[in-house]
Amino acid sequence: MKAFLLIAIATLSSISIYAQDEAYVRFEIRNAGVNVQGKFTEYDTNININPKDLSNATFRGVISVESIDTGIKKRDKDLKKKNYFDIEKHPNISFELTSIKANGEGAGYVISGDLTIKDVTKSVSFTAIKVRVSDDLYIKGELTLNRRDFNVGGSSLMLSDELKASFRLPIR
Repeated sequence: MKAFLLIAIATLSSISIYAQDEAYVRFEIRNAGVNVQGKFTEYDTNININPKDLSNATFRGVISVESIDTGIKKRDKDLKKKNYFDIEKHPNISFELTSIKANGEGAGYVISGDLTIKDVTKSVSFTAIKVRVSDDLYIKGELTLNRRDFNVGGSSLMLSDELKASFRLPIR
């Protein structure tokens, strides 16, 4: 019961931290019946989207797995190990745009690209929109991934297969 309360408190206390970030890369996954939220704090992106010329759009990103933050240092350390992200061999997660299409007038974009986690590259697609925060322009989206597709988490029965990833990243 104490472990459950600690997880619940850590999860609830982390929500307010995430709400304050302007740019972010976050994830949420169910573990032992509890939604666990986390984020990556170090990433590099090159995003350029001109709605009048999508053929020249760029969307590249590299996330440092070392920067994973779930609010519990022991869990973060475990997630860096071989059974999860194996940062000794695979320190980064990467995304490379393969296509982008307008999703109706003012409704955003359908973005497709190659996502690499560990030693697995998969084609993924998601919808995203442009948002303005103060004077800055961002691309915001989310996608659902199956962790087993990327060999993350082994055969754990406590950990949900599906996770939701969300981001808001600056457009240059």
